[in-house]
Amino acid sequence: GQNGNDTINVDGTGVGSTSNLNGDADNDSFHIRDIDGRVYVDGGDNDDNIYVTDVTATLPGAIPDLPDTTQRTTPTGSVDLIDALLDVDGGTGSDQMYVDGSDTAAQGSSATLTPTTLNGMNLSPAGIVYDNLDGLTIWMDAGNNTMTVNDTHETTTSIYMSDGTDTVDVNDASGILTVYGEEAADIFNVLKTNPGSTLNLRGNEDTDTFNISSAAPTMPYGDYPAGAGPPGTDDYASTPLVADTHGIIDAIDGLVDIDGGSEADQLNIDDSANPDAKRGTLTSNTLRGMGMPEGVNYTNLEDLNLWLGTQSDTLYVVSTHG
Repeated sequence: GQNGNDTINVDGTGVGSTSNLNGDADNDSFHIRDIDGRVYVDGGDNDDNIYVTDVTATLPGAIPDLPDTTQRTTPTGSVDLIDALLDVDGGTGSDQMYVDGSDTAAQGSSATLTPTTLNGMNLSPAGIVYDNLDGLTIWMDAGNNTMTVNDTHETTTSIYMSDGTDTVDVNDASGILTVYGEEAADIFNVLKTNPGSTLNLRGNEDTDTFNISSAAPTMPYGDYPAGAGPPGTDDYASTPLVADTHGIIDAIDGLVDIDGGSEADQLNIDDSANPDAKRGTLTSNTLRGMGMPEGVNYTNLEDLNLWLGTQSDTLYVVSTHG
């Protein structure tokens, strides 16, 4: 590429081949549409954009950080033709990569994300390897998708799950990770986040469930076991009830910010298996303490379930959501 703002289009590479693309200086754009051999992208200096989609210079759009039901992902491009390893190094500057699988031929896919790799989404088995990016944006298709996040890079990651009943498993997160559930009933499971991270979960439309626990999605469901109904009923238990123990929240080291969006959304926080005595404070939109350095923010929820541990815990209830 050398100096100047360059545009590099890849419309096909040979099976077994290796192609090296270097942006060098200035702001460059790489459009990776169709590959059958390994492609290495080096953005070089300055601010570069890498587009992984079969549609030129068109993206599905973005949903604002609001429970806005009128703005949704528009199925646009696919990664069906990425049939070999794509290796991306953003270089220096502010570099962005956009991966658009919103209009994949086989609707309903799975993907796995780590700080340096993206697999699934009908990519080749080798997937995408990436480094030195300031932003990574991923669009899933409109089927029933599963996104497994084993960790993210230290900067910004945005994931749009599109339409469909989706499941998002966050096994770990770094930097700023934002996941949009969009349409249909979605499930978000959060098992761990790293110190200094921010995890933004947006339910958007329909009835969504947010589970925070090392055992998620398993929760100690059932407010009252069989034969031990609530006060005022014939089967009310006169002795204290003991909840099932499942998970802990000790690995939630970053801030978790949840917006349920529209419809009836539920947040479950399970620390029932924790053997330590803890203190926490609950307000109408936050949970602080409980061994979490940053805690949980929440809004637009209809139900909140919180299970404390097995020792003498103290919970200060300042206020609750309406």
